[in-house]
Amino acid sequence: MVTATNNALAIWRGDGITFGCISLLSFSFIRRIKPSFRMNNELLYFYSSSVPGWTSNECHHIANAEPLGEILMKTLLTSTTFFVTMLFVSSCRKDKDPLFDGVACTGNCYILTGKLLDSAANTGIASGEIKFYFKDNTGTFSNKNIYLGRAVTNANGDYSFKLDGSRFNNVRGYYYAEAFKGDMFFDPFYLNQVATFDLDTAFYNLPFIQNFPLFRPATVKVRVVASTVTNFQYLTISYSYGKIGNGIVFNGGRSIDTIITWKTAGDLRTFIQADAVGNGVNILKRDTVIVQTNNTRQIEIRL
Repeated sequence: MVTATNNALAIWRGDGITFGCISLLSFSFIRRIKPSFRMNNELLYFYSSSVPGWTSNECHHIANAEPLGEILMKTLLTSTTFFVTMLFVSSCRKDKDPLFDGVACTGNCYILTGKLLDSAANTGIASGEIKFYFKDNTGTFSNKNIYLGRAVTNANGDYSFKLDGSRFNNVRGYYYAEAFKGDMFFDPFYLNQVATFDLDTAFYNLPFIQNFPLFRPATVKVRVVASTVTNFQYLTISYSYGKIGNGIVFNGGRSIDTIITWKTAGDLRTFIQADAVGNGVNILKRDTVIVQTNNTRQIEIRL
C-alpha cells in the first residue's frame, strides 16, 4: 500500500509516444517519477528510484488508478476556482489598500488639486470625497484598477492629493477620479466617475488643476408622440444638462407613443431635442425644463 501524503508529478506515455499530460499525484516518499505507461486512460505502472525497497527498474501496479480524464478535469476545475477566487478577492480589495496617503511625497510628484463643485449653486462642496485610480491596461486577460488614495475637500470644496509620479510612467494606462457627496452624481451611466486624464513627466511637482462638478438628482420624463408625421426614417430624442448628454433613436415609418425616463440634474435647466429625418422629412423640435432636486417632471413632444 502506498500512503498519499506527498505531491509528485506523473507523465503518461502510450505506445512509445509522449502525450505531454502532466498532473499532480500524491504518493509518500516519492521525489521523482520516471515516464510511465498509460492504458485505457489509467495510470497503471510507474517507476521510482527513491521509494524504499524498490529498484530503479522495478514496475509496480497501482490497482486503484484514477482515470486520466478525471484527473485532468479536477486539475482544471481547481485552477479555475483559484483564478476566479483571486479575481474576486482583488475586486473586493479595490478601495482598501491605497498606494499613497496623498500627503507625503518627495522627488518627482504629481500634485492633483482643484475644487469639487455643486453645479446648481456653483459653490464648493465641503467634506466631499475624491478617490483616485490608475487603470493598468497591460494585462493579457484583464485590466487592473489600482486604488491610489483619497482626498477630502475642505470647507471651500478644495482638494489636494500628491503621489509618486514615477510609479506608473512606464505602464500603459490612464488615471481617473471618482467623486462622492451624498446622492449627488456626475453621469447617469458612470455615476461618480468625474474625470479621466493622463500625466507625464512634464507635470512633475506642478499643480495639476481639475474642478469636478457634481449634480443634484432629479428625473425627467419625455413623452414622444408621432401620429401625424410617420414617414421619417429615424427619430432621435436627446437630452442634456451641463456638459452631459444622451439620447435614443427610433426607426420611422410607424406611429410612436412612448415615454422615456432619464436621470437629470436637479435645479438646473435640462435641454430636450427631437430630430425626425429621412424620406423628405427634416423636423427639429426643442424644449427645456427645470426639475427640482429629488422630483420628477414630464414634458411632451408631438410630431
